[in-house]
Amino acid sequence: FLDIATLMRENPTLGHYVVSNKNYNRYMISSLLPYAEKIAASSYIMGGEYLHVIDTMRDSGGERIGYYILSIPKKQMQKFENRGQKLSFFLQLSKDDLYEVVDSWEQAKGSYKSVYEKEMIRLLGSLKPHERKMFEEEAREILQNYTQEELIDVILGQHYQNRKEGKIR
Repeated sequence: FLDIATLMRENPTLGHYVVSNKNYNRYMISSLLPYAEKIAASSYIMGGEYLHVIDTMRDSGGERIGYYILSIPKKQMQKFENRGQKLSFFLQLSKDDLYEVVDSWEQAKGSYKSVYEKEMIRLLGSLKPHERKMFEEEAREILQNYTQEELIDVILGQHYQNRKEGKIR
C-alpha cells in the first residue's frame, strides 16, 4: 500500500511491513526484528523480555492491511495472571471485577452506541444556530436507530445499568 500511503514511505520497516505508528519505539522494533517473518502466522510471540500480542488490522472493507502489535514486558505478566484472585478477605471482589467496574466508568461512548454518535450529539450543543442546522439531520438519523430505553439512558447519561420506564414526549 506504499503507493497510496505516501507519507509512510520514510517510516521504518519490520520485515515486509511498514511501521505506521508515528510514536513507534525503536527498541521494540529492534526486539521484534528476529520474529518479523512470524508476525503474519502468529497471534503472539514470546521473545526476549516481551510478550508480543498480534492482531489483524483491516480496512473498512474488511481486507487485511497489516497488524497491530502490543508488546508487554514479561515482568508485567504476573499482574495479568493473578487478575482472578480476590483482592482481600473482606472484599469479595476479584481484580477482574474491579477492572470491569473501572472500565464501565471509563467507557468513551457512554450510553451511546459509538463514540462517533456521542461526539456528534455533543457537537450540536457547541454550534452556532446557523451551523447547527447542517448537523441536526444526521443527529436525527442517529437517534432514530435508538430504542426508547436507549434514549432514556442517553438522556440520563447512564450506561444501561438500570431499567427505566416512562414516555418520551
